[in-house]
Amino acid sequence: MKTITTKNKLTHWLLAAFSICITLFTIGCSKDDNDIGEGTTDDELSITSIEPATARVYEEFTINGTGFSTEATANVVYFSSNLGDNDAQRPSPIYVSHTPTSITVQVPADLRYIQDGPITVQVNGESVKSEQDFTIDTSLGYPMLETITPTHAVPGAEVTITGDNFGGDNYNTGIEDLTVLFGDQEAKVISVGGNNARGNQIKVEVPNIPEGAVQISVQREDFVGQTTLDFTVDPLPASVKATYIVNEDGIVKGEVTESGLQFTTLYSATDNDDIVKRATHLEYDVTNGYLYWESQGEIYRATNDGMGTPESVFAPGVRFYSYDIDYTNNIIYYIEYTEEESIIKKQSLSGGTATELYSGFTRELSWVTFEYEGENPTNLVVDSEHQKLYWADLGVGDNVERGLKSGSTDGTATIKLELSEDEMGAIESAYCPALVFEPATNELFVLYQMGSVSNLYKTTIGTKTATKLVAGKPVDATTGENGLLFNPTGLEVDTETGFVYFMDLYDNKTDVINQTTYAIRRVPLNGGDVEVLFPDLLGSTFALEIN
Repeated sequence: MKTITTKNKLTHWLLAAFSICITLFTIGCSKDDNDIGEGTTDDELSITSIEPATARVYEEFTINGTGFSTEATANVVYFSSNLGDNDAQRPSPIYVSHTPTSITVQVPADLRYIQDGPITVQVNGESVKSEQDFTIDTSLGYPMLETITPTHAVPGAEVTITGDNFGGDNYNTGIEDLTVLFGDQEAKVISVGGNNARGNQIKVEVPNIPEGAVQISVQREDFVGQTTLDFTVDPLPASVKATYIVNEDGIVKGEVTESGLQFTTLYSATDNDDIVKRATHLEYDVTNGYLYWESQGEIYRATNDGMGTPESVFAPGVRFYSYDIDYTNNIIYYIEYTEEESIIKKQSLSGGTATELYSGFTRELSWVTFEYEGENPTNLVVDSEHQKLYWADLGVGDNVERGLKSGSTDGTATIKLELSEDEMGAIESAYCPALVFEPATNELFVLYQMGSVSNLYKTTIGTKTATKLVAGKPVDATTGENGLLFNPTGLEVDTETGFVYFMDLYDNKTDVINQTTYAIRRVPLNGGDVEVLFPDLLGSTFALEIN
């Protein structure tokens, strides 16, 4: 047996320790030599060229070099900037693709903090700056197409295209420099502009082409857009009477002709200022050819040919929020309103004093609900043939019978509950945006709204039953699909064509470029498919030319 002395033991321990140190030193040196970051090659980080060295907004350029990471997120590219070299503030291009020897990027739309100069590439904390300068070309590039609203419409309808590089006053280009094609048919360009200097919105009129799917393309001068948009041309609806609309232009007449939708401005908002700009509750008197509307607490009228001058025919000097006119006898029926009381009155449009028909609709502020509780009549309509009045009572409180009620045009008949809210399947918080009486069929048509969505009902007087014609639906928050009977604002009935017409929210846009728009739609008197007649309207009141 071999004996190891203390001296030998010490020698063995020293040799073992030395061996471990050498091993650790070798491993440590090996790790330092190769610790260059995940996805990074052994090549030195460098930029050899930029191709091309100038580009416009949305155009691509490629940075060539060595040592770029195979991981996309590890490659960070910076423009030269007027904000200095602070990484948190320096603007970056839009990433497109990369390899270990090239990075392709795109010039972004926001050029506020970008200036001409070297390009910087940063990989895992290491940076390199190009010797070559990159220059932003501020001229307009190819038109870029993003969206079209609506995605389907009839010929003559106005649609909005969004994108970029459409031009405008800032580039001394206008609608005459734009060509918008629906398939191979050129469309009329109404306006070009938007909320950036390059122009990012075009409004066009759908050309008179056969129904079906088409591709939309845009060309500005010699620059042809590289993308297209899908669009569907709808068939023209039949048997549509003239429709009067209040929009941003003023009071407009809309018609469906063989060539599509046609709009004619009758009374300009510019010429008539707030009288037309603030118009609501538009009505049409087919017998005498007058349009009536409410504006700033007064009732105005003007001839439906656009040749007259708007005149005030009713200025009660009190707050009222619902009215209807007996055109045969030239009498207006209205509801005078305060927070504490409502009164149904009538007055000749030829002058004189008002006659009180029904009062006692009182309300008191509840310190429990903080609401004014009591009866609250609204949406007054007159049946002059049978000397009857109808309205919706939307009051709140334990003793209030909510629903559709009636009285007489002379105020002598007792108020009668024609149809309770429960009989319409509604809920207590319902609101009534519109009510129409049709004397030809002895029916009431009513919109009852729960939240932002309404249902359209009809009821025959005296039956105590209601038929739901249209079930509303909200805007789909996920897909963006338009709703139906979403915040409706008007209702008309035409037994001659056999349709109920209504106006509701068409596209709830919230961005800077676009505005909320409305549509006029119709449904058969007995229910069925809903048809869009006038889409994407910048206005929320209408009247139909009904005999």
